[in-house]
Amino acid sequence: MISFQPTADDIAFVDVAKKFATNTLRPIMREVESAKEVPDAIVKELGELGFLQMEERENMGGLELSMTTQVQIQRALATGDLAIIQGLPGLNDSASFFRVMEDYIKINSIENQLSTIAYISATKESPLPSLTFQQNVLSGVSLPIRGAKIATHFLIAVKNELQQTILLLLPNNVVNGTVVGESRLGLYAANIGSITFEETTINDDHIVAVGDKADTIIQKAEARIQVLQAAKQVGLMEAACHYATEYTATRKAFGQEIAKFQAVSFRIAKMVIEKRVTNHFVLEAAQALDEKQEDALQKAKKTIFQAHKAVKYVTDSAVQLLGGHGFVQDYPVEKWMRDAQAQVMLYENEHRLRLAYGMDLIDISEEVVMG
Repeated sequence: MISFQPTADDIAFVDVAKKFATNTLRPIMREVESAKEVPDAIVKELGELGFLQMEERENMGGLELSMTTQVQIQRALATGDLAIIQGLPGLNDSASFFRVMEDYIKINSIENQLSTIAYISATKESPLPSLTFQQNVLSGVSLPIRGAKIATHFLIAVKNELQQTILLLLPNNVVNGTVVGESRLGLYAANIGSITFEETTINDDHIVAVGDKADTIIQKAEARIQVLQAAKQVGLMEAACHYATEYTATRKAFGQEIAKFQAVSFRIAKMVIEKRVTNHFVLEAAQALDEKQEDALQKAKKTIFQAHKAVKYVTDSAVQLLGGHGFVQDYPVEKWMRDAQAQVMLYENEHRLRLAYGMDLIDISEEVVMG
């Protein structure tokens, strides 16, 4: 029997995160969206609480918390405002790469710097323009990524002319190119942008890993990223569910509370179910990663797929339940719906995730048959 009971430390961390989300983040979410940046005071306070270094290894000055603990904290913080959490400076997604690269000797070059690293994945086939890496020259346009506008470094996964996977770490000052902002839909504070590389020359100092080693690092790191991002989406769903439930319980139509109408109560019930199912997937995948279970990578893909599907349904439903008010900025649900759409855009759509998860299952089945 699997148990997801939190430890005493988990409870303490999550309690602090919930209070900070409710008392500090939620009240300023519209202000931050207008400014399109996270205030320095919020960054400082989150850093003092340890919430900026949860994934980082101890030898980099981080807390190196377990994945099970991290997902609970990220979920709690995201109930305050997902855009603020996604717009913070620091290693962000790249922290998961450093977490799995125990022998990476170049860590010392950034550990004492105030670095913000943006991760660019360009190894998967895409109908949109992407990056090319030929003869040690990087060219092309990245897909939109968070942190692009404030990045001091770029961690890039790309294929070379031999179709080998190359993992690069580039300081911003060697990038020959431009950053184009992408303030669309939601997550305005996340500094989303696309990077154009105009024949940027790469040398050996920029190469982190090549070939199978790079593939292994990317698979492990992206699995951690997927689970952490799914946890944040659970937090967003929790906020939307709670708000929609309170709204429908207090507003009346035809002499009774809206929540008492069958269609409304059924919609709220499905919203809550989707949130709880996703949360279970997150905890299961987090535990699998902590315990290094054989199917941990597959569970991570399954989790982010479920999270994408659920967060769009839940936030859209919240808007629908508020009726005309759902599209008015006086109410938070319209922002949460936009943030959900932007979040899904950043971390692959459901179609590609479904294909990736299906291919993994096929590979597993073939191995079983061959064995």
